[in-house]
Amino acid sequence: MIRLLTLSALLMLALSSSCLSQEAVAKTETETAPAAPEEFTFPEFRLGDLSVKKSLLTAYRPTKTYLGTVYIAKPGDLPFSLLTPPTDDGTFTVEEIALIPAPEGEKILQSAEGNITLLAKDATTWSENMRYEPKQEKNCLGYWTEPDDVAEWEFEVTKPGRYKVAVFHGCGSGNQGSEVAVKHGEQELKFTTQDTGGFQNWKEVPVGEIEIKAAGTQRLIIDPQNKVKSAVLDVQKVVLTPLG
Repeated sequence: MIRLLTLSALLMLALSSSCLSQEAVAKTETETAPAAPEEFTFPEFRLGDLSVKKSLLTAYRPTKTYLGTVYIAKPGDLPFSLLTPPTDDGTFTVEEIALIPAPEGEKILQSAEGNITLLAKDATTWSENMRYEPKQEKNCLGYWTEPDDVAEWEFEVTKPGRYKVAVFHGCGSGNQGSEVAVKHGEQELKFTTQDTGGFQNWKEVPVGEIEIKAAGTQRLIIDPQNKVKSAVLDVQKVVLTPLG
């Protein structure tokens, strides 16, 4: 039985187990190596009508992989089942099943002009309450009532360099004044939320500059440092604009 506390979530499924596997959330150990890798059907995880499974090759050392994603629409107690492959010698032992937050949007690519736009729907939410709100009039990260909740974006960069960072945020009257950090690697910028006249009344706030030192996969995090009143802020998007 899984108990989900947030309203909805897209989750990546990981399983740790003991058996012969190549890449599945299975950890395995064996003393003798088989003559050649053999394919077998990996355990099937079922949660209501949702199902994920994967076929793997045998391996000699503990390994780990991700099976896929499942979308959980509402909180509550969620029964699940795990169907495992048959083993005559009892070598398959489940150690852990992990449900990890996953982004609900598309892969984020840098535009031809060099801008990088991080939309709310593309964020991974490491949170208890904060989540993506898909309604057309919202389309944002909302319910940011816990300062420990964090949003993270993973994106692809083709043009390293210095970038201006702007956060498009909303904050209801009386809730302004919370401090929020924007982090990229060891670089950190901070800004204070402003009264925008409503949590879905967006205002662009320039927060400073960062340097992206290499092409490839990069990450950016919004991490509130405190909460002044009932909620920290809502976030519509973050935009990185190249300098020069």
